[in-house]
Amino acid sequence: MAASLCTPAEDVLRRDVLRNRALTNLSLGRFPQALADAMSSIDSSTEDMDERQALLQYKAQCRAGSALYGLGRYEEAARQFATASKLPLAQSTEAADGGLRRSVKRIKEERTGEYDFQTIFNFVQPSRPLTDTANFLRNTRVVDFGPPRGRGLVATRDIAMGELVMCEKAFVASLQEGGSAAFVDAFWPNIHGKTSMGSMARLPMMLMQKMIRAESADEPVFRLYSEPRKLLSGQLIDGKPVVDSLAAHSVVQYNSFVSEDLCSSEMQCGFLGQLSPYCLQRLMDKMPQGGLIRQCGIWPHASMINHACDANAIHSFMGDLIIIRAAKDIRKGEEITIVYNYQAGTDPRKLQETLKLNYAFRCRPDLLLKWALLCLRDSGLKLSIDEDQEKLAWDATAAVRVDHSVEAALYACIAYNRLGKRTLAKQFRALAQLYWVIYASSSVGFKERFPYDEIWKC
Repeated sequence: MAASLCTPAEDVLRRDVLRNRALTNLSLGRFPQALADAMSSIDSSTEDMDERQALLQYKAQCRAGSALYGLGRYEEAARQFATASKLPLAQSTEAADGGLRRSVKRIKEERTGEYDFQTIFNFVQPSRPLTDTANFLRNTRVVDFGPPRGRGLVATRDIAMGELVMCEKAFVASLQEGGSAAFVDAFWPNIHGKTSMGSMARLPMMLMQKMIRAESADEPVFRLYSEPRKLLSGQLIDGKPVVDSLAAHSVVQYNSFVSEDLCSSEMQCGFLGQLSPYCLQRLMDKMPQGGLIRQCGIWPHASMINHACDANAIHSFMGDLIIIRAAKDIRKGEEITIVYNYQAGTDPRKLQETLKLNYAFRCRPDLLLKWALLCLRDSGLKLSIDEDQEKLAWDATAAVRVDHSVEAALYACIAYNRLGKRTLAKQFRALAQLYWVIYASSSVGFKERFPYDEIWKC
């Protein structure tokens, strides 16, 4: 109100008001509003500035730089910080110099994908899970494949196995410690009629709060899948911004990523015993007493990636940064895919049931079979399969222990069952049971552990 009441003759006072409101908006995370206020408070006449005027100009430009930094517009932020650092001030310009250094680092990350992952790893803790990083997205672009696959990401260049496909900082992320704390806060019924708790229950509210603060129609979250309701921007009721809570909840249900760990890949827990004592201690320090960290969030660009049971990329996390690397060579123009839900060592039907429940599809039997046979052969087991005669033979001379051999053999059993080759399915079930006996010392518990009809009705 004060800014609106200022007359043209009170331009200095108006800039004072806007400059201070910019700081308030920065504190609230309202970066578009903070940028507008800061830019409006900058004095265009920089000649013959005294020390006080230079200091006020310095504050305005630093706040404009901080707002641009918060919006991910790092090159513009660098220019504002650089201009501020050159003002004739007697005091230190460390705020501008520090902002310029950080902006230059973010520009490098954004352009080249070169991240200091060791520093990020050292910084991330349960008390500060948010990373100071830029998005690296230039290896990918969004393509609409049409129904039923919809939109997805394709590679803009050849990406070798192990190379970085993309990195993205969460648009919004909810972090919750494990144990009893996971049951506090809100309870939301999800799209399947089940109840969300803890961090997953808080995420829709956090998304709505951020959308209301931002008041921006350009946020990438508006482009995410949210059927049957669409998340709309720019809605005002009584002059106040509003967000459709049901649409926000739908966005979360269809697009969120969930991780059991604050700073690890999906399979890292399986390799803890192979880490050095220092690294092991670093990981354990990140896990609170009483359970693992469980976090979830919205990464708008990564959410465009489609699922494939023989995916060519794998995602992992460092705090609120999602990191996606190529699991095999990816050619320019090829679609980038990940496995939506994977938990090593679980029942062989769990992946399929989760995919069907959450995304209304299952892995094709041929892809399921491909994964299962590769897993078994990678353990050193030589398989001889005659699909016409439906005969299976194996040579275990060079085989080594692999924790998921039972599950892999049962995946093959289910796949052959679906392909109508019941005799082969039965033989793979026998192989799975043999592995169970080896690992568990007897066949006791095998049928109880895997009671599914597709395994036993063949």
